[in-house]
Amino acid sequence: MNNSQQDIPVIDIPAQTHPWSTVLALAEATDDPTDWRLTGGLMVQLHAMARGTEARPTTDADLLVDVLTHQHAVRRVEDLLKSLGFTTHVGTLSDYTTRMTRGTAVVDLLVDNHLSPFLKNRARLDGHPMLGMPGSRKTVARSMLVTLRYEDTQATMCIPDVLGALLMKIASWRETHQGDRSRHLYDAALLASMIDDPRKELLRLDCHSPSDRRNIKTLTEQLAGDDADDYFDPLSPEQVAQAKMAINEFSRLLAMPRHGVRQRSICDNRLRYGDDVERGKLRGDAKAWCTWMLDEGRWAQGANYNAPAAGQGTWRRAA
Repeated sequence: MNNSQQDIPVIDIPAQTHPWSTVLALAEATDDPTDWRLTGGLMVQLHAMARGTEARPTTDADLLVDVLTHQHAVRRVEDLLKSLGFTTHVGTLSDYTTRMTRGTAVVDLLVDNHLSPFLKNRARLDGHPMLGMPGSRKTVARSMLVTLRYEDTQATMCIPDVLGALLMKIASWRETHQGDRSRHLYDAALLASMIDDPRKELLRLDCHSPSDRRNIKTLTEQLAGDDADDYFDPLSPEQVAQAKMAINEFSRLLAMPRHGVRQRSICDNRLRYGDDVERGKLRGDAKAWCTWMLDEGRWAQGANYNAPAAGQGTWRRAA
């Protein structure tokens, strides 16, 4: 989780009508806010509202149910939605069932898209297999708590943080093959403009992770070129500049060495404002994170690589 109990933001929702009324009621009734995460268009709207800006409208609610951590999360969310008057809409065009409806109100429940056969048994909605959400695995770790408020009613819930939301949107664009998928790139451009400290967020990426590298490659290919200007049209000049700075900084991940030597520890490193990296607690027997001393221009793990300037060249082994 990317925030503590002391810094949970409070966000006023615009109206007590679906989809926000449903999300607030569900959050109120949920004992453990990490059972599910708000995703999709409402996730983007919530980040936008927290910053006083606008996002594209949406009328349905997408929820990522965490079956990796919570064995009975699907059943709990399903039961709560049924208590609010929703019924399961069995899929007719595929073998998957994701949708619950109440009149014209729609809630889609999705799960991790790389579940083992054992965990797939947890991912069943009214007895039917559920659809996986692109980019969901790392989103569970890149999450934060927020408190929704409408007048005197408030409830705490979980959403992907800005970095998690950005990479999830990029993964959704890449893996969506039906309908108008351009909405994901408009959302990604807006989310990139909300990256306040791109260098700090770069250090949260894992250069050993194929999914992180694939998502950053897609982000760069789709939003860094001149032909991507349409996706930035809804943004102010200041937002465009911030978004492009973040995308350019994230592109440095692709120049970092893909593979590191196996070490007996993994560093939980965080950027400390200045020219150093704060070393955290060592734990486990795992491949070391490629954590970068960007201000020093060298690789923090053994300091045996020289860094290129942003967007230029490749990482070269130091003499």
